[in-house]
Amino acid sequence: MLYAQWDLDEYVAVQSREAEERGELKKALTVAKKLLGKDMPIEDVADATGLSIEDVENLIIA
Repeated sequence: MLYAQWDLDEYVAVQSREAEERGELKKALTVAKKLLGKDMPIEDVADATGLSIEDVENLIIA
């Protein structure tokens, strides 16, 4: 029983971390779009948000 509970606790912890990471990515993408809308250079947007230059470029294409 202890192992099953630990597995469940670990599963919940992993799911929570993944949800937090998705939220952080969503926020970074939202901020990047706003900065691009203000004509900030791609490199500066990537630096400010922590996104890769490729990710920022993909926002322009999308």
